[in-house]
Amino acid sequence: MGYIRWLLDEFRDTEPGDENDVRAAAIHEFGVRARWTPLAYPIVAAFYVVPSWETVSAHPILWGSYLLLIISAILRAISGHHLAKDPDPVHSPWFGRQVMHTLINAGLWGALFAPLTFLRNYDYITILALLGTVGITGAAMGTVAISVRLWTSFMVVLWTPILIATAFGVFADAPGAWPLLLSAVAFIAFAGSIGKKLSQRYLAGLHTQQSLVTRTRQLADTLHLLEEKEEEVRAHRDNLQDKVDEQTASLVKATRLAESANQAKSEFLANMSHELRTPLHAIISFADLGTKRALTSPAEKLHSYFGKIATSSNTLLALVNDLLDLAKLEAGRVEIHRQPVKMGLLITQVLAEFEAMIAQRRLSFDVHEQAKNDCIDGDSERIKQVVRNLVSNAVKFTPDGGHVEIAIASAGNDVVTSVLDNGVGVPDEEKEAIFDKFIQSKKTKTGAGGTGLGLAISRDIVALHQGRIWVEDGDNGGAKFCVSIPASQRSEQAVA
Repeated sequence: MGYIRWLLDEFRDTEPGDENDVRAAAIHEFGVRARWTPLAYPIVAAFYVVPSWETVSAHPILWGSYLLLIISAILRAISGHHLAKDPDPVHSPWFGRQVMHTLINAGLWGALFAPLTFLRNYDYITILALLGTVGITGAAMGTVAISVRLWTSFMVVLWTPILIATAFGVFADAPGAWPLLLSAVAFIAFAGSIGKKLSQRYLAGLHTQQSLVTRTRQLADTLHLLEEKEEEVRAHRDNLQDKVDEQTASLVKATRLAESANQAKSEFLANMSHELRTPLHAIISFADLGTKRALTSPAEKLHSYFGKIATSSNTLLALVNDLLDLAKLEAGRVEIHRQPVKMGLLITQVLAEFEAMIAQRRLSFDVHEQAKNDCIDGDSERIKQVVRNLVSNAVKFTPDGGHVEIAIASAGNDVVTSVLDNGVGVPDEEKEAIFDKFIQSKKTKTGAGGTGLGLAISRDIVALHQGRIWVEDGDNGGAKFCVSIPASQRSEQAVA
């Protein structure tokens, strides 16, 4: 077994890489070729054993060698079959078995025909046996000549018994022994040299083939990489237009937003100028009239002047308060003083403030309290400011003799207050924008007055109460503004 390991080391003492791949390919081919060729040994031997059966049957060493030759040929074919299927032929146990069975095959051939040559007294059967051995050697060049060590061992094991037998015949002066010996020596020298060159060229050819395969794989990988890069370039080119379009759309959108903001600012300044100028003009006008007619006008007339001055002053104060509230809300400087607040009572108080305006416009208000608990935790004055803005808008945009509905309902853990008018409503595309500062609906901003601050202030106040405000369409037209704020569990402590 040590000798077999020495033979195998020629293949296994290689570093991983191309050289190892070449050895693996050679061993694989060794197994492929050895699947059927070993069966030729006993078949060819039969042509010499059968005519010499009397001699063979009389000597147990001869028929025993032939029987073992059949068995070893079968075992060699089996090991060759497994070696050809092994994914790692270099380290496969079947490689060692294949080498061992190959040398046993050769040794049994020599053990069979060396005695037979001597016993047949070097007759024509002996010459045929020698020719058969030459044929076996030639055939072995296609399977065994994958390394110098293995080929040399095969030649030694196969031909040594035959050389000994023919040399013994020469010493015994047997007729025909000299020609056989000389022919055998000459063939051994020739076959040994040819086999050595074949093994070297075979490995060189495999090495070249493996190099070509490696280069082909490298080229294939490079081609695949180039295809991937080409695909990336194509994808980038295809997406470039989309990105340009996307960036252009973003710029157009930003431009439109900037233009819209600028327009809103301009409209706000125009509206604010108008809203401020109107009460200031009234105050100045009636103050001037009062000053000029203070000594001549009756008391009732002066009282009227002072009343109008007071009304315009309150209007102007409300505008200033809105601006201050918006500035404080944006700066985060508004303090919320929370306490339980009953929404029903708060709405009643707010409606009382608009009683004269409601009567003047002949409007009808219905309040529906559907919530079991209408109490919230909030700042009473700030919540009143929100409800006041919603009621003011409802009064402003509902036509004379119109109807407004206020409802208080429960939605989960929230109290939802809604104000529904039967005015012109709010377009779908403006349902979010009208809660931005300086923004008024296109349907209501002409001739309706106002600065567009009320809903923006209301949204920020509601947000400070962890609630939300939104607008939706009424069932029969108009706009329905809704405010949802978390309910309070301290209803017994509630205030307006």
